[in-house]
Amino acid sequence: MAIGAYDRRSACCLCAGNAALQHMLDEADRRAQRYAECAALVKGRRMAGDLSPILATLNVALGGAVGAAARYQLGRAVTHAVGPGSPFPWATLAANVIGCLAMGLLFGWLARSGGSSESLRLLLGVGLLGGFTTFSAFSLEMLLLIQRGSAGLAVTYAGISVLAGLAALYIGLLMMRGAT
Repeated sequence: MAIGAYDRRSACCLCAGNAALQHMLDEADRRAQRYAECAALVKGRRMAGDLSPILATLNVALGGAVGAAARYQLGRAVTHAVGPGSPFPWATLAANVIGCLAMGLLFGWLARSGGSSESLRLLLGVGLLGGFTTFSAFSLEMLLLIQRGSAGLAVTYAGISVLAGLAALYIGLLMMRGAT
């Protein structure tokens, strides 16, 4: 009888431990699902309940107009503050850093809220921040690669983006110089 009672208690403790472990695994699964949904939103994949393409485009256009105007005004303010003859691109640096902070805040809020606001993601993330700076999207994609354990791919992405961007700009300038 004592052995049976001991076995029952051990089984009970084992069940309680398994239940706690299962609860932790379920919570991890829920968090992973929320992260995946938010990452899918950031990458622009369509999810259930999305806006129509026309409304989505209007959200992006409205946000982009506000973002571009904000970038212009920031450039004016920074140029006025440091002087127009500064050899360093302070206005661009300010826009990139502010845009990255704003993208981090937006992405964090979307992740916390389950990424359920497609219209806000389009208006603020793609539109406003896209019009303000594309560096914020580049930085977010880099961070996502690093968080997924793909630091090498993140470095490759950064290197290719910078070098290919510079090369493309240079080729474009050469093409236009040759066209005159």
